[in-house]
Amino acid sequence: MYYIYCLAFQIIPGITTAIGSTIGIPLTHRNYSNNIAFTTGSISYKNKPNWNLELNKKQTIIMYMYASNITKLKEKLLKSSFSNKTPIAIITSSTNKNQKIIISNIKSIESLSNNNTTPSILIIGNIIKLYRDITTFN
Repeated sequence: MYYIYCLAFQIIPGITTAIGSTIGIPLTHRNYSNNIAFTTGSISYKNKPNWNLELNKKQTIIMYMYASNITKLKEKLLKSSFSNKTPIAIITSSTNKNQKIIISNIKSIESLSNNNTTPSILIIGNIIKLYRDITTFN
């Protein structure tokens, strides 16, 4: 725990990148999403992600390091409550002047993921329907 001017805070690596890169995409909205899940798409032999907890149609899912497991992720999404039409956003080079936001759906997630550079962040959920193209890095 750190303290500045009597305020306690913690530094949590990675969280600010996901929040900072979503300019134009609200992460919560009373009609679309009432919570956010930050998770990894990376699978290691020691630590497999518990995607079952995150796969909830009423929330926004933000996924780091997902590209190498995109086929398994798509299968898992489609077996749960998501459809091919569920909106997604892929954000590359987040929070800098080269940031790019691609809006699509789960059906095209594999081809989009394979054609983009990393690092990138994947956002899944109906909240993407509220996206507004705001250019913030001129």
